Amino acid sequence: MRAMTLRAMLSSLLLFSAACAGHPGPTSPSAPPAPPAPPVPPVAAEPTGPDAPPVPPATPDPSSRAGIVCSGHEQLRLEGKVVDASGAAVTASGHCRVHIVHSTLKGSDGGVIASEQAHVTVENSSIDGGPRAIVISDQATIESRSPTWRGRIVASGNKSHVLDLGDNEWSR
Repeated sequence: MRAMTLRAMLSSLLLFSAACAGHPGPTSPSAPPAPPAPPVPPVAAEPTGPDAPPVPPATPDPSSRAGIVCSGHEQLRLEGKVVDASGAAVTASGHCRVHIVHSTLKGSDGGVIASEQAHVTVENSSIDGGPRAIVISDQATIESRSPTWRGRIVASGNKSHVLDLGDNEWSR
């Protein structure tokens, strides 16, 4: 008996939907129809392949001086990036994992800031943090292999680690 009731409800709903399909809707009959959208002009395709012009190298956007921020359980990979930030170049917190490779990072107030169990790996990159290349706290880890660092290390709290995996260059 219940199956019949559902069938009856479904067929009523289908009849109602079909009846509403031809309804003009909430617009008044005296309103003029909307004008058609203008045609979209064709876009010239950029050449690709061996005859294409070379792509210029990446440069920082002068209007945007924000650094890279990673938080929570995010995972970021920065490869071949150029960052010139008015604050810290990279800020990682809250279990975030950042892998920086072949990049040039500059921050006026810190190169890499890591806290709250964040994990940052830096390879073959240049990090200029102004006065502070690394700021690390709250069980964060920074692994470093073959980068050039400018600035000093500022560490606070317990169980934070900066791991030198070799071929690091440091200057203050």
